[in-house]
Amino acid sequence: MGEVTRFFLCTTNITGCKIFGGIQAVLNAIYLVLVIYGFALANDQFDQVHQQLRDAGLYRHKFHQELAELSNTSNTLLIITMVIYSLAILISLMLIAGAMKRNSCLVKTWMVFNGLAILAYAYGTFFNGKWKNLAVLAVAIWSELVAFGALKEINILNTTPNLPQTQSGAPPNPQAQSGLPYPMTEFGAPRLPNLQQPSSHI
Repeated sequence: MGEVTRFFLCTTNITGCKIFGGIQAVLNAIYLVLVIYGFALANDQFDQVHQQLRDAGLYRHKFHQELAELSNTSNTLLIITMVIYSLAILISLMLIAGAMKRNSCLVKTWMVFNGLAILAYAYGTFFNGKWKNLAVLAVAIWSELVAFGALKEINILNTTPNLPQTQSGAPPNPQAQSGLPYPMTEFGAPRLPNLQQPSSHI
């Protein structure tokens, strides 16, 4: 894999995909927990206001109805957000599985979703003036390059025959394995030593 550019610093692109996928999965899980916690607090506030309106005898007041609609909208947004972050976690795990199993189809699928995220971040950065997304856009492009390099490495690994290797990573030496001072033949048997004496010339 010497001809493949290593986009992820000094390690292989396959390892970089595992690291990127793990970081994305953890961050999305944290965001999901924070979102659920935030919506839970909001629902508690809604319940308290509902109870106060009931106690004040304003159960059928217009403000109470608007508050109920706002609560329903909040629950709908919670469900949508949970689905989005759950899919993001699944896609991140897809990248990890593709790198570990050398499955180019999983890596390509992740690249498609990451490409859509790049377009969304680029649109929000350059057209809506959300410059705080510029760092996220740069990381997304970097991860796309790492995945592209990992695809090349996976293709090389999948097309290379699996030869047995020693602890150092080199193919085994038949001569060293046989323990004999002479090499093995192609059939695995040692070659017979040459017993012929050199002819002497008088």
